[in-house]
Amino acid sequence: MKYLFDIDGTAYEMELAQGETKQLEFKKGRFAKVSLRRISQQPTENSTGSAFLRVEFDNGNVWRSKDAVIPRIITQQERQRQRIGTDLSELRKQRGMTQQQVADIAQMQRNHISRIEAGRYSVGFDTLQTIAEALDADIRIVPRQ
Repeated sequence: MKYLFDIDGTAYEMELAQGETKQLEFKKGRFAKVSLRRISQQPTENSTGSAFLRVEFDNGNVWRSKDAVIPRIITQQERQRQRIGTDLSELRKQRGMTQQQVADIAQMQRNHISRIEAGRYSVGFDTLQTIAEALDADIRIVPRQ
């Protein structure tokens, strides 16, 4: 599982399993051993989780996290929404268009196009069709590879 934690104002991200220890370079040429001690709250689709980490520095000092954050679980729908947004953004750029130009043709607000491209907005079929038409594209369902 992935954990996010902060040591002296620097953010780190690390994949760890329960009881596993990994080496972390926290400053140029300075290393620490990071181990996962306990998960205090499992992540869900709606909230982040938390865990306790132990960090042993190369000088012998030990730091124990009060709370390392486990990012919330990304749902399949969120992944699809992000993929669709990325695909729309890439197609728009290939066409040499700005978000404002697409929004004008589709008769939408530019910030609506921006949220869709960023994957932060669930778009309905009719809206997706309107954007596809503005980009001179079709909507297709293709098999996963």
